[in-house]
Amino acid sequence: MAEPNIVAEFSTISGTDEELAKYYLTENGNDLERALNMFFANQSCQDDVIILEDEDSPERRVQSEPVAAEGSDEDVICLDDTMETEAASSSSAGPPVSDTRSAVDRHLKIISWNIEGLEKEMLKERTVAVINTLKRESPDVVFLQEVIPLSLNIAAGAFCDSYHVFPGGKFAYFTAILLKKETFHLETVLVEPFPNSQMLRNLIIAKAKCQGISLQLMTSHIESMANQSEERKSQLRSIFARMTGAGTDTVSIFGGDTNAKDREIFDLERERSDIEDVWETVGSPPESRFTWDMSQNDNLNMNGGNQGYVTIESTSIRRRRVYHR
Repeated sequence: MAEPNIVAEFSTISGTDEELAKYYLTENGNDLERALNMFFANQSCQDDVIILEDEDSPERRVQSEPVAAEGSDEDVICLDDTMETEAASSSSAGPPVSDTRSAVDRHLKIISWNIEGLEKEMLKERTVAVINTLKRESPDVVFLQEVIPLSLNIAAGAFCDSYHVFPGGKFAYFTAILLKKETFHLETVLVEPFPNSQMLRNLIIAKAKCQGISLQLMTSHIESMANQSEERKSQLRSIFARMTGAGTDTVSIFGGDTNAKDREIFDLERERSDIEDVWETVGSPPESRFTWDMSQNDNLNMNGGNQGYVTIESTSIRRRRVYHR
């Protein structure tokens, strides 16, 4: 644990609060100079996260500016006529990073996580725990929901060297995709709003290649509340349509917080006839059936009764889902 005087000195120099000071000091063995160097280096990495907005379009696009490869020309960002983002490496930068992976490594490790940024209790401690878990697991793809500016700032700083970070917004709370740089050759990223959403929900769509295989990677936080069932299903329909429309030469994966009850998913069976629920694909293991099981997780107290969407009698549900085609 960092000494109080070192924490205070770090906070004074960096302008951060005590919790962030403790995080950086712990990461650097309580070495003040190393911790400050890491902090200020991470602050410069915040420039890697850019949100582009076109005033003439209802759509918002997200761009993460690649870090130049060592010893090569800087990577180039190009915008096409539709304002989609393309990340194109210069010819001197060598082969796409996806080609450097072993030819026998055909697996992707994906984590989808609602990190509950709106829950203020122990927010920074929980965010740091999320970052440490992701570092330990080292996934290729991370789908995050309920990200807030503070958690985005911490994540972008912690992962700017190893991941592209794509936020779906910059105010209130939003989603984000993290893509491991050594795994993917990035092509385009688009943030597509759901036109009838009452909660400013959208879909992040990242197109990339891994070992020559085309992938479409998507995340969203679907409309919540019981009275938004039809809008929720409409948003899911548009996601399934995008997955189907990607074509047979593209592997399409969606992971996110669907807020959907089983009966709503059942209503969409026709729309997802060729799209598989990953949990079902691996045999529907009962121990991982529920992604929000309040009989085991007591960190959120619903105080009984109907809370707009979840009732105390039905607290174990599968809100977070991953689909592939």
